[in-house]
Amino acid sequence: MMHAVALEKKLDILKTGKPLDLSLNDIRIIVGCFRAVAYQEELDGEQYLDADALALKARLESVYRTSLNEDGENTNSP
Repeated sequence: MMHAVALEKKLDILKTGKPLDLSLNDIRIIVGCFRAVAYQEELDGEQYLDADALALKARLESVYRTSLNEDGENTNSP
């Protein structure tokens, strides 16, 4: 029983948020890597990204797209 509790505690740490200082270029690179893996999945007919990875991919793509739109709007403003 103690082993199961210790294992659950270790798994809970994966849910802990950590602040990261990422530039928009860092996010661009990570999004590109996710897209490459998704493309390779199609070629190989294999699944490399699990549900958590797909959710992260979608969140990062959204952040990247939103940031580009905001920055684009800001550069056109007087």
